[in-house]
Amino acid sequence: MFKRIRIAWRDLLQGVQNLWIWFPVIWKDRYWDHYFLMVLMHKKLELMEKGILKNAIHVNYQRDAFQIKRCRLLLKRLIDSEVYHNDEIRAKLFGVDKQDYVTSDNREKFDLEYLFKYMTKHIRGWWD
Repeated sequence: MFKRIRIAWRDLLQGVQNLWIWFPVIWKDRYWDHYFLMVLMHKKLELMEKGILKNAIHVNYQRDAFQIKRCRLLLKRLIDSEVYHNDEIRAKLFGVDKQDYVTSDNREKFDLEYLFKYMTKHIRGWWD
């Protein structure tokens, strides 16, 4: 009986904490663009990475945290899409031929494909 009460209390506290953490992200969420999905995924991966590093309860926790961080950084780069357009600006400023650099659309497409292939390969191993 006391165990059930303790578990219910812990779940209530965790739920309130989740509301506090997620409220700003959910408040800004909109349904019409992939950008908002990436923001949600970035936040989830950020929380998973912190939790895995904090708890450190399984053998490969550092590897898992690194894999999550890699995905999180790719998402951050996709969210901050100006990164892709900087290459075109640099090419124009320094007179680089268009064939000598990867276009922003190609790089963004590559990052997106790599992110989801990488997540598909590793996501089932991320647990705490």
